[in-house]
Amino acid sequence: MIRWITIIACLLICIGVPMRAQQEVLSESYKLAQTYERTGDMRNASRLYQELYAKRPNEQRYFEGVVRTLMALQQYTSLLPLIEQRMSTQPTFDLSVLEAQVAWRAGDQAHADRAWEAAARIGAADEENTYAVIAESQAGLLLFQRAIASYQKARAASGVATAYCVPLSSLYAAVGDYRNGIRETMSVYEESDNQGVVQGRLSTFMLNDTAKAYVGTVLESADDTPPMFRLRAWYYRETKQWDKAVVQTMKLDEALRTNGQELLLFADAMRREGNLEVAQKAYTTIINTRSFERFKLSGLYGYARVMEQTLRTQPQLNDQQAKAIVEQYRSIITSYPQHPLAAEALYHMALVTDEYLHDVDGAREMLMRLTNQYRGTTSAADGALYLATLYLVLDRTDLAASTLASVATFTQSNLSDQRDLALVRLGDIRFYEGALDSALVYYRRAAERPGSAATNDALERMLIIELADRDTSAVRIFARAEFRALQRAHREAATLFAQAADSTRDADLRDRCRYQAAEQFLLSGGAGEAMKQLSTILDRVPDSIFGDKALFMSATLQEKVGDRTGAIQTLSILLAQYPRSILIPETRDRIRRLRGDA
Repeated sequence: MIRWITIIACLLICIGVPMRAQQEVLSESYKLAQTYERTGDMRNASRLYQELYAKRPNEQRYFEGVVRTLMALQQYTSLLPLIEQRMSTQPTFDLSVLEAQVAWRAGDQAHADRAWEAAARIGAADEENTYAVIAESQAGLLLFQRAIASYQKARAASGVATAYCVPLSSLYAAVGDYRNGIRETMSVYEESDNQGVVQGRLSTFMLNDTAKAYVGTVLESADDTPPMFRLRAWYYRETKQWDKAVVQTMKLDEALRTNGQELLLFADAMRREGNLEVAQKAYTTIINTRSFERFKLSGLYGYARVMEQTLRTQPQLNDQQAKAIVEQYRSIITSYPQHPLAAEALYHMALVTDEYLHDVDGAREMLMRLTNQYRGTTSAADGALYLATLYLVLDRTDLAASTLASVATFTQSNLSDQRDLALVRLGDIRFYEGALDSALVYYRRAAERPGSAATNDALERMLIIELADRDTSAVRIFARAEFRALQRAHREAATLFAQAADSTRDADLRDRCRYQAAEQFLLSGGAGEAMKQLSTILDRVPDSIFGDKALFMSATLQEKVGDRTGAIQTLSILLAQYPRSILIPETRDRIRRLRGDA
């Protein structure tokens, strides 16, 4: 008996050793297949997965590997028989849906239809989920009409009239059915009350006047509720029906009892978007409505900002308008001296005084008051930076440096951008003086905080200084030109930039100098000279990194002389040659305006 037990044990050991060895081989092959798949070598990964699957057809992970890799290789005709074979032994709902997808991709529509029908039969016990999964698979194949029909079956099975409204709204948008799409979108709104999502979805349908009008009809027929007032106000803003947008905003404000806050938010948004006339009317309403007294100061400040922005859009300077804006800001400061908006008003008052009334001393006094009276505020920090600039204009480098040094010591987190800008400008002062090594110290400190407002400026300066090793003369002329440009000696600065461009061997620095020379010539009234500088950059489009800016400025010059067609052509070149330029949004807006579409 013992002998027989020993014999059996030996046999088991003899059988088990090769089985373990085979298992180890399979495990190693599987790991290798995974490695191939992770590194993107789908062919070798698929070969190994198929070898493993042939040896162990019941191993799910091997089958899944075969599916993933053959799908990635788009070898649908090779994958389909494997799925059919597995379905014959292990039929499941998920496998049937997969079969339908692969059959469709393989071009066998009839086979795909049979597989989806089989999936519906297998999943009949959970009809809602079954058709929802089928719909999702059909949508993934861009079979939008089929997906819509399947989602409708899932909705019917659920018994909920608004079920699956989110995917249905997207599918209707894909097939251009704006009526059903808008209806489903409104169901999304009723379910979630998510303004952002609904606005985005409605926007996808508002591609023509008919669809826009239908959206308006649907919104106007809805019940009057605060969310609906808000949605209508958005719609009227999108369709530029400003008076109606104001009415809906007023209704929203009344319903929420915010006493002018909603109207103020609307006015601020209009001002930021450049709809100054609309913003001005809204601010006027806030100022003149007794129940909105709490926001009267904000209305007054917003009104003054609109006046300032309007002044900036006018081709000719208007001293009387500028003085009126200064007085508007002054009245805010006098009436509300302790309010934070008073600091902002004082800053903008100095801005207008300097830029439009050309009263540098008056602006300097205002900024000194700002930095002393409102110390620690963002406006005071901005004022200090501006004050340093005015000191440089007045050729008081010592006062500019001490002012910037003070800002550079700020430790408040809300003033970190101003602190870094102060470091850059301290570096600029050393750069203007020709002390390049000292300038680098400041620029490197400013560049230590990635993403700050000053980082790009600091990095640009550092690149220019690097050129000094092989292009010292050009860099020093460039530095002198920048200083004279800051001091508003525009023609001298333009001449120096052009001189730097002629003397440098670096193509990028040459284009930079040409572009900045054009800017300075333009400021001094030399449009023809500016165009001459730009033409050398335009010859290098699209290779020049300043080509987009040069094209944009060229279009501006063309527009000024009445050549709208030429300006549109120039801006179109910008769109085509510099698709990633930060000027693209503004370029599109200008083209629409020049064409009369805006």
